[in-house]
Amino acid sequence: MQPTSPHTTLRKIAVILLLILLAFAWAPRTAFAQAIIRGDTIPAGEVVDNDVILSGDVVHLSGTVRGNAFVAGRDVIVDGHVEGSLFVIGQRITIDGAVDGGAYSLGLVALLDSEAAVGQNFYFLGVSLSSSRGAQIGRDLVALSLGAHLQGSVGRDTRLIAGLVQFVNLFLNRDLGPAPTTAARLIGRAPGLGQVTLGDDVFIDLVGTSIRPSQTEPEAGTSGREAWDWFRFRVRDYLPLLIVGLIGYWFLRRPLEASAAAIKARPLVTLGVGLVGLILVWATIAAFILVFILILMIGIWLGRIDLWNVGWLFWSLAYPFATLMFALLLAFLNHGTIAIAMYAFATYLVDRFVPRAGRYRWLLLLLGLLVFILLRGIPTLGWVITILVTAWGIGGAWLAWRARRGPADHV
Repeated sequence: MQPTSPHTTLRKIAVILLLILLAFAWAPRTAFAQAIIRGDTIPAGEVVDNDVILSGDVVHLSGTVRGNAFVAGRDVIVDGHVEGSLFVIGQRITIDGAVDGGAYSLGLVALLDSEAAVGQNFYFLGVSLSSSRGAQIGRDLVALSLGAHLQGSVGRDTRLIAGLVQFVNLFLNRDLGPAPTTAARLIGRAPGLGQVTLGDDVFIDLVGTSIRPSQTEPEAGTSGREAWDWFRFRVRDYLPLLIVGLIGYWFLRRPLEASAAAIKARPLVTLGVGLVGLILVWATIAAFILVFILILMIGIWLGRIDLWNVGWLFWSLAYPFATLMFALLLAFLNHGTIAIAMYAFATYLVDRFVPRAGRYRWLLLLLGLLVFILLRGIPTLGWVITILVTAWGIGGAWLAWRARRGPADHV
Protein backbone atom coordinates (compact mmCIF):
# COMPACT_ATOMS: atom_id res chain seq x y z
CA MET A 1 0.00 0.00 0.00
CA GLN A 2 1.38 3.37 -1.04
CA PRO A 3 1.89 5.96 1.70
CA THR A 4 -0.43 8.95 1.77
CA SER A 5 1.23 12.12 0.50
CA PRO A 6 1.27 15.24 2.72
CA HIS A 7 -0.72 17.20 0.13
CA THR A 8 -3.48 14.58 0.14
CA THR A 9 -3.65 14.72 3.93
CA LEU A 10 -3.88 18.52 3.92
CA ARG A 11 -6.68 18.39 1.36
CA LYS A 12 -8.63 15.94 3.51
CA ILE A 13 -8.19 18.14 6.59
CA ALA A 14 -9.34 21.20 4.63
CA VAL A 15 -12.46 19.40 3.39
CA ILE A 16 -13.31 18.21 6.91
CA LEU A 17 -12.94 21.72 8.35
CA LEU A 18 -15.08 23.15 5.56
CA LEU A 19 -17.83 20.62 6.29
CA ILE A 20 -17.69 21.47 10.01
CA LEU A 21 -18.00 25.18 9.25
CA LEU A 22 -20.97 24.57 6.97
CA ALA A 23 -22.62 22.41 9.61
CA PHE A 24 -22.27 25.13 12.23
CA ALA A 25 -23.49 27.76 9.80
CA TRP A 26 -26.75 26.11 8.81
CA ALA A 27 -27.43 23.60 11.58
CA PRO A 28 -30.84 24.16 13.22
CA ARG A 29 -30.76 25.59 16.70
CA THR A 30 -31.68 23.24 19.50
CA ALA A 31 -34.36 24.05 22.05
CA PHE A 32 -31.66 24.73 24.65
CA ALA A 33 -29.85 27.12 22.30
CA GLN A 34 -33.10 28.97 21.59
CA ALA A 35 -33.52 29.47 25.34
CA ILE A 36 -30.25 31.36 25.72
CA ILE A 37 -29.84 33.08 22.32
CA ARG A 38 -31.66 36.41 22.75
CA GLY A 39 -30.90 38.29 19.52
CA ASP A 40 -29.15 41.62 19.91
CA THR A 41 -31.11 43.40 22.66
CA ILE A 42 -32.29 42.90 26.23
CA PRO A 43 -34.35 46.00 27.02
CA ALA A 44 -34.37 47.78 30.36
CA GLY A 45 -36.67 46.13 32.87
CA GLU A 46 -36.46 42.64 31.35
CA VAL A 47 -35.05 39.89 33.60
CA VAL A 48 -33.48 36.80 32.05
CA ASP A 49 -33.12 33.91 34.48
CA ASN A 50 -30.46 32.09 32.45
CA ASP A 51 -27.20 32.55 30.57
CA VAL A 52 -27.57 34.61 27.38
CA ILE A 53 -25.87 34.87 24.01
CA LEU A 54 -26.26 38.18 22.20
CA SER A 55 -24.89 38.99 18.74
CA GLY A 56 -25.55 41.53 16.04
CA ASP A 57 -24.33 44.74 14.45
CA VAL A 58 -25.35 46.85 17.46
CA VAL A 59 -25.88 44.93 20.72
CA HIS A 60 -27.54 46.55 23.75
CA LEU A 61 -27.83 44.80 27.11
CA SER A 62 -29.91 47.04 29.39
CA GLY A 63 -31.88 44.48 31.40
CA THR A 64 -30.87 41.99 34.08
CA VAL A 65 -29.17 38.67 33.34
CA ARG A 66 -29.19 36.15 36.18
CA GLY A 67 -26.31 34.19 34.69
CA ASN A 68 -23.39 34.71 32.32
CA ALA A 69 -23.58 36.92 29.21
CA PHE A 70 -21.74 36.13 25.96
CA VAL A 71 -21.89 39.15 23.66
CA ALA A 72 -20.44 39.82 20.19
CA GLY A 73 -21.05 42.71 17.80
CA ARG A 74 -19.71 45.82 16.14
CA ASP A 75 -20.97 48.21 18.83
CA VAL A 76 -21.64 46.64 22.22
CA ILE A 77 -23.28 48.57 25.06
CA VAL A 78 -23.74 46.93 28.46
CA ASP A 79 -25.59 49.26 30.84
CA GLY A 80 -27.72 46.67 32.60
CA HIS A 81 -26.94 44.16 35.32
CA VAL A 82 -25.12 40.85 34.76
CA GLU A 83 -25.15 38.71 37.89
CA GLY A 84 -22.59 36.29 36.46
CA SER A 85 -19.58 37.02 34.26
CA LEU A 86 -19.46 39.00 31.01
CA PHE A 87 -17.64 37.78 27.89
CA VAL A 88 -17.68 40.40 25.14
CA ILE A 89 -16.11 40.74 21.68
CA GLY A 90 -16.67 43.86 19.59
CA GLN A 91 -15.19 46.82 17.75
CA ARG A 92 -16.42 49.34 20.32
CA ILE A 93 -17.29 48.13 23.82
CA THR A 94 -18.98 50.33 26.40
CA ILE A 95 -19.70 49.05 29.91
CA ASP A 96 -21.83 51.37 32.03
CA GLY A 97 -23.63 48.86 34.22
CA ALA A 98 -22.92 46.28 36.91
CA VAL A 99 -21.18 42.93 36.40
CA ASP A 100 -21.07 40.88 39.59
CA GLY A 101 -18.49 38.40 38.27
CA GLY A 102 -15.52 39.03 36.00
CA ALA A 103 -15.50 40.83 32.64
CA TYR A 104 -13.47 39.48 29.70
CA SER A 105 -13.34 41.82 26.72
CA LEU A 106 -11.63 41.91 23.34
CA GLY A 107 -12.09 44.77 20.92
CA LEU A 108 -10.65 47.81 19.21
CA VAL A 109 -11.88 50.30 21.81
CA ALA A 110 -13.25 49.66 25.30
CA LEU A 111 -14.69 52.18 27.76
CA LEU A 112 -15.63 51.69 31.40
CA ASP A 113 -18.03 54.57 31.92
CA SER A 114 -18.71 56.35 35.21
CA GLU A 115 -21.45 53.90 36.32
CA ALA A 116 -19.45 50.75 35.47
CA ALA A 117 -18.92 48.32 38.35
CA VAL A 118 -17.10 45.00 37.80
CA GLY A 119 -17.21 42.88 40.93
CA GLN A 120 -14.16 40.72 40.21
CA ASN A 121 -11.40 40.93 37.57
CA PHE A 122 -11.50 42.91 34.34
CA TYR A 123 -9.51 41.68 31.33
CA PHE A 124 -9.02 43.57 28.06
CA LEU A 125 -7.12 42.94 24.84
CA GLY A 126 -7.25 45.54 22.10
CA VAL A 127 -6.08 48.91 20.81
CA SER A 128 -7.43 51.46 23.30
CA LEU A 129 -8.74 51.14 26.86
CA SER A 130 -10.17 53.95 28.98
CA SER A 131 -12.16 54.28 32.16
CA SER A 132 -14.04 57.29 33.49
CA ARG A 133 -13.81 58.60 37.01
CA GLY A 134 -16.27 56.59 39.08
CA ALA A 135 -15.78 53.28 37.28
CA GLN A 136 -14.98 50.47 39.72
CA ILE A 137 -13.11 47.16 39.37
CA GLY A 138 -13.40 44.99 42.47
CA ARG A 139 -10.20 42.99 42.09
CA ASP A 140 -7.55 43.12 39.32
CA LEU A 141 -7.23 44.94 36.03
CA VAL A 142 -5.26 43.00 33.38
CA ALA A 143 -4.88 44.60 29.95
CA LEU A 144 -2.80 44.40 26.78
CA SER A 145 -3.39 47.56 24.79
CA LEU A 146 -1.64 50.04 22.52
CA GLY A 147 -3.02 52.90 24.61
CA ALA A 148 -4.71 53.41 27.96
CA HIS A 149 -6.26 56.29 29.91
CA LEU A 150 -7.58 54.98 33.21
CA GLN A 151 -9.19 57.04 35.95
CA GLY A 152 -11.44 54.51 37.69
CA SER A 153 -10.70 52.62 40.88
CA VAL A 154 -9.03 49.19 41.01
CA GLY A 155 -9.48 47.14 44.17
CA ARG A 156 -6.23 45.19 44.00
CA ASP A 157 -3.50 44.86 41.33
CA THR A 158 -3.20 46.47 37.90
CA ARG A 159 -1.23 44.73 35.15
CA LEU A 160 -0.95 46.70 31.95
CA ILE A 161 1.01 46.65 28.71
CA ALA A 162 0.29 49.91 26.94
CA GLY A 163 2.89 50.51 24.23
CA LEU A 164 6.46 51.69 23.80
CA VAL A 165 5.64 55.41 23.95
CA GLN A 166 4.04 55.01 27.34
CA PHE A 167 6.99 52.91 28.46
CA VAL A 168 9.24 55.91 27.72
CA ASN A 169 6.82 58.23 29.53
CA LEU A 170 6.95 55.93 32.54
CA PHE A 171 10.65 56.61 33.06
CA LEU A 172 10.21 60.32 32.37
CA ASN A 173 7.73 60.45 35.26
CA ARG A 174 9.01 58.45 38.23
CA ASP A 175 6.27 59.78 40.53
CA LEU A 176 4.52 56.43 40.79
CA GLY A 177 2.98 54.99 43.89
CA PRO A 178 -0.16 53.45 45.35
CA ALA A 179 -3.25 54.92 43.73
CA PRO A 180 -5.43 57.12 45.92
CA THR A 181 -8.64 55.75 47.36
CA THR A 182 -10.89 57.56 44.87
CA ALA A 183 -9.13 56.69 41.61
CA ALA A 184 -6.33 54.55 40.25
CA ARG A 185 -4.91 56.92 37.66
CA LEU A 186 -2.70 54.96 35.27
CA ILE A 187 -1.95 57.29 32.39
CA GLY A 188 1.09 56.41 30.30
CA ARG A 189 2.28 53.35 32.17
CA ALA A 190 3.68 50.26 30.55
CA PRO A 191 6.25 47.58 31.37
CA GLY A 192 9.85 46.95 30.63
CA LEU A 193 11.46 43.55 30.23
CA GLY A 194 12.05 41.48 33.29
CA GLN A 195 10.85 43.01 36.54
CA VAL A 196 11.78 46.44 37.81
CA THR A 197 11.06 47.93 41.24
CA LEU A 198 10.56 51.69 41.10
CA GLY A 199 9.81 52.17 44.78
CA ASP A 200 6.52 52.73 46.56
CA ASP A 201 5.53 49.12 45.87
CA VAL A 202 5.31 49.61 42.08
CA PHE A 203 6.51 46.55 40.14
CA ILE A 204 7.05 46.60 36.38
CA ASP A 205 7.45 43.34 34.45
CA LEU A 206 6.76 41.91 31.00
CA VAL A 207 3.16 41.13 31.84
CA GLY A 208 2.42 44.61 33.10
CA THR A 209 2.35 47.08 35.92
CA SER A 210 1.45 45.72 39.33
CA ILE A 211 0.58 48.05 42.18
CA ARG A 212 0.58 46.66 45.72
CA PRO A 213 -1.62 47.80 47.38
CA SER A 214 -3.64 49.73 44.79
CA GLN A 215 -6.22 51.45 46.94
CA THR A 216 -4.97 51.40 50.53
CA GLU A 217 -2.15 53.02 52.37
CA PRO A 218 0.73 50.71 53.31
CA GLU A 219 0.52 49.54 56.86
CA ALA A 220 3.42 50.08 59.19
CA GLY A 221 4.96 46.66 59.67
CA THR A 222 7.68 45.24 61.80
CA SER A 223 11.10 44.32 60.49
CA GLY A 224 10.12 40.65 60.68
CA ARG A 225 7.10 41.29 58.46
CA GLU A 226 9.22 43.21 55.97
CA ALA A 227 11.77 40.40 55.87
CA TRP A 228 9.03 37.86 55.27
CA ASP A 229 7.56 39.96 52.42
CA TRP A 230 11.01 40.32 50.85
CA PHE A 231 11.55 36.55 51.02
CA ARG A 232 8.06 35.84 49.66
CA PHE A 233 8.56 38.13 46.66
CA ARG A 234 11.95 36.54 45.89
CA VAL A 235 10.41 33.05 45.99
CA ARG A 236 7.53 34.20 43.80
CA ASP A 237 9.99 35.54 41.22
CA TYR A 238 12.26 32.50 41.44
CA LEU A 239 9.64 29.78 40.87
CA PRO A 240 8.71 30.62 37.23
CA LEU A 241 12.40 30.97 36.34
CA LEU A 242 13.07 27.62 38.01
CA ILE A 243 10.25 25.88 36.10
CA VAL A 244 11.22 27.31 32.71
CA GLY A 245 14.91 26.66 33.34
CA LEU A 246 14.39 23.01 34.26
CA ILE A 247 12.10 22.46 31.28
CA GLY A 248 14.79 23.88 29.05
CA TYR A 249 17.50 21.78 30.68
CA TRP A 250 15.60 18.49 30.49
CA PHE A 251 13.79 18.82 27.18
CA LEU A 252 15.78 21.42 25.23
CA ARG A 253 19.28 20.64 26.43
CA ARG A 254 20.98 20.95 23.05
CA PRO A 255 19.57 24.43 22.21
CA LEU A 256 20.32 25.56 25.77
CA GLU A 257 23.94 24.46 25.55
CA ALA A 258 24.33 26.00 22.08
CA SER A 259 22.89 29.33 23.22
CA ALA A 260 25.13 29.38 26.30
CA ALA A 261 28.16 28.52 24.14
CA ALA A 262 27.40 31.50 21.88
CA ILE A 263 27.36 33.84 24.88
CA LYS A 264 30.64 32.47 26.23
CA ALA A 265 32.35 32.56 22.83
CA ARG A 266 31.34 36.09 21.78
CA PRO A 267 29.84 37.96 24.74
CA LEU A 268 29.97 41.48 23.26
CA VAL A 269 28.52 40.44 19.90
CA THR A 270 25.81 38.47 21.67
CA LEU A 271 24.94 41.46 23.84
CA GLY A 272 24.70 43.75 20.82
CA VAL A 273 22.42 41.34 18.98
CA GLY A 274 20.29 40.98 22.09
CA LEU A 275 19.86 44.74 22.55
CA VAL A 276 18.60 44.98 18.99
CA GLY A 277 16.29 42.06 19.78
CA LEU A 278 14.84 43.97 22.73
CA ILE A 279 13.74 46.70 20.35
CA LEU A 280 12.17 44.16 18.01
CA VAL A 281 10.26 42.63 20.92
CA TRP A 282 7.87 45.57 20.90
CA ALA A 283 7.22 45.12 17.20
CA THR A 284 6.48 41.45 17.86
CA ILE A 285 4.02 42.29 20.66
CA ALA A 286 2.32 44.84 18.39
CA ALA A 287 2.11 42.18 15.65
CA PHE A 288 0.36 39.80 18.04
CA ILE A 289 -2.14 42.53 18.95
CA LEU A 290 -2.83 43.05 15.25
CA VAL A 291 -3.35 39.29 14.82
CA PHE A 292 -5.88 39.30 17.67
CA ILE A 293 -7.65 42.27 16.10
CA LEU A 294 -7.64 40.58 12.66
CA ILE A 295 -9.26 37.48 14.18
CA LEU A 296 -11.82 39.75 15.83
CA MET A 297 -12.69 41.52 12.57
CA ILE A 298 -13.00 38.27 10.62
CA GLY A 299 -15.45 36.92 13.19
CA ILE A 300 -17.50 40.13 13.16
CA TRP A 301 -17.57 40.10 9.33
CA LEU A 302 -18.89 36.55 9.39
CA GLY A 303 -21.57 37.66 11.82
CA ARG A 304 -22.65 40.58 9.64
CA ILE A 305 -23.42 38.16 6.80
CA ASP A 306 -25.55 36.08 9.20
CA LEU A 307 -22.91 33.45 9.91
CA TRP A 308 -22.53 34.01 13.65
CA ASN A 309 -22.26 30.25 14.23
CA VAL A 310 -19.19 30.17 11.99
CA GLY A 311 -17.83 33.31 13.66
CA TRP A 312 -18.07 31.79 17.15
CA LEU A 313 -16.43 28.60 15.90
CA PHE A 314 -13.66 30.58 14.22
CA TRP A 315 -13.00 32.54 17.42
CA SER A 316 -13.03 29.37 19.53
CA LEU A 317 -10.28 27.86 17.34
CA ALA A 318 -8.19 30.88 16.39
CA TYR A 319 -7.96 32.67 19.74
CA PRO A 320 -6.71 29.71 21.83
CA PHE A 321 -4.01 28.98 19.24
CA ALA A 322 -2.91 32.63 19.00
CA THR A 323 -2.98 32.95 22.79
CA LEU A 324 -0.81 29.86 23.19
CA MET A 325 1.77 31.25 20.76
CA PHE A 326 1.78 34.59 22.58
CA ALA A 327 2.15 32.90 25.98
CA LEU A 328 5.12 30.87 24.73
CA LEU A 329 6.73 34.08 23.42
CA LEU A 330 6.29 35.80 26.78
CA ALA A 331 7.62 32.76 28.65
CA PHE A 332 10.74 32.77 26.50
CA LEU A 333 11.33 36.52 26.73
CA ASN A 334 10.61 36.90 30.43
CA HIS A 335 12.07 33.63 31.75
CA GLY A 336 13.79 31.61 29.03
CA THR A 337 16.28 34.31 28.08
CA ILE A 338 17.29 34.76 31.72
CA ALA A 339 17.75 31.01 32.16
CA ILE A 340 20.00 30.90 29.06
CA ALA A 341 22.18 33.82 30.17
CA MET A 342 22.57 32.72 33.80
CA TYR A 343 23.35 29.15 32.74
CA ALA A 344 26.08 30.52 30.48
CA PHE A 345 27.60 32.69 33.23
CA ALA A 346 27.43 29.98 35.88
CA THR A 347 28.99 27.27 33.70
CA TYR A 348 31.69 29.67 32.51
CA LEU A 349 32.75 30.57 36.03
CA VAL A 350 32.70 26.97 37.26
CA ASP A 351 34.55 25.57 34.22
CA ARG A 352 37.21 28.23 34.63
CA PHE A 353 37.75 28.18 38.39
CA VAL A 354 36.18 24.97 39.77
CA PRO A 355 36.15 22.48 36.88
CA ARG A 356 35.37 19.50 39.12
CA ALA A 357 31.98 20.97 39.95
CA GLY A 358 31.04 21.07 36.28
CA ARG A 359 29.42 17.64 36.48
CA TYR A 360 26.36 19.08 38.26
CA ARG A 361 25.32 21.45 35.50
CA TRP A 362 21.63 21.41 36.41
CA LEU A 363 22.60 22.60 39.87
CA LEU A 364 24.64 25.40 38.32
CA LEU A 365 21.51 26.54 36.49
CA LEU A 366 19.54 26.70 39.74
CA LEU A 367 22.30 28.61 41.52
CA GLY A 368 22.68 31.02 38.61
CA LEU A 369 18.98 31.83 38.66
CA LEU A 370 19.10 32.31 42.43
CA VAL A 371 21.97 34.79 42.08
CA PHE A 372 20.01 36.67 39.42
CA ILE A 373 16.95 36.97 41.68
CA LEU A 374 19.10 38.44 44.44
CA LEU A 375 20.80 40.89 42.06
CA ARG A 376 17.52 41.96 40.50
CA GLY A 377 16.28 43.17 43.87
CA ILE A 378 18.97 45.88 44.02
CA PRO A 379 17.38 49.31 43.41
CA THR A 380 18.21 50.83 39.98
CA LEU A 381 21.16 48.48 39.41
CA GLY A 382 18.79 45.53 39.36
CA TRP A 383 16.94 47.07 36.41
CA VAL A 384 20.20 47.42 34.46
CA ILE A 385 21.17 43.82 35.27
CA THR A 386 17.76 42.57 34.12
CA ILE A 387 18.04 44.35 30.77
CA LEU A 388 21.59 43.08 30.15
CA VAL A 389 20.82 39.49 31.15
CA THR A 390 17.68 39.44 28.98
CA ALA A 391 19.61 40.87 26.04
CA TRP A 392 22.35 38.25 26.43
CA GLY A 393 19.75 35.50 26.45
CA ILE A 394 18.05 36.81 23.31
CA GLY A 395 21.38 37.21 21.53
CA GLY A 396 22.60 33.75 22.52
CA ALA A 397 19.40 32.09 21.34
CA TRP A 398 19.49 33.96 18.02
CA LEU A 399 23.15 33.18 17.28
CA ALA A 400 22.65 29.52 18.19
CA TRP A 401 19.64 29.30 15.89
CA ARG A 402 21.58 30.92 13.03
CA ALA A 403 24.52 28.56 13.56
CA ARG A 404 22.21 25.54 13.45
CA ARG A 405 20.65 26.73 10.19
CA GLY A 406 23.96 27.80 8.69
CA PRO A 407 25.02 24.56 6.95
CA ALA A 408 21.58 24.10 5.42
CA ASP A 409 21.67 27.58 3.90
CA HIS A 410 24.71 26.68 1.84
CA VAL A 411 23.40 23.42 0.47
